[in-house]
Amino acid sequence: MSLISGGYKFGPGCATPNHTLIKEFLRWYIHIAKGKISKSGRVVTFMVLNFTERLFGGFKENMQVTIAPKDRSKIFHWIKRTLTEEEKAIENVKDLDYSFMKRDFLRVIASMWQADQRQFMPSLLKAIIILAL
Repeated sequence: MSLISGGYKFGPGCATPNHTLIKEFLRWYIHIAKGKISKSGRVVTFMVLNFTERLFGGFKENMQVTIAPKDRSKIFHWIKRTLTEEEKAIENVKDLDYSFMKRDFLRVIASMWQADQRQFMPSLLKAIIILAL
């Protein structure tokens, strides 16, 4: 069941991926990830755990394949124990450096204003945002 050889077919109702395939995919993701990294340059454990949860959710939502909770916990334990402590492929950082700046705030507000304003933003919230800016 390798992704490279074409042995695993994606689509609704596909077979549940085994641990080896998921671990191989997560190692590839860690290798190419450009998200939150630590000061040493390694990927942060928190980011990999979030990605893994989204991966499992994507399997359930898009392909109607549910990965058993026992298998999920084994994968999460493997990430926390093996990748973090033994192999040191990722780093467990307790205090993340969140660099949310004014520019990021303005981008979020602009996207809400342009895309979601009719559905999610009542008039009072629009007035508060204008006053905040």
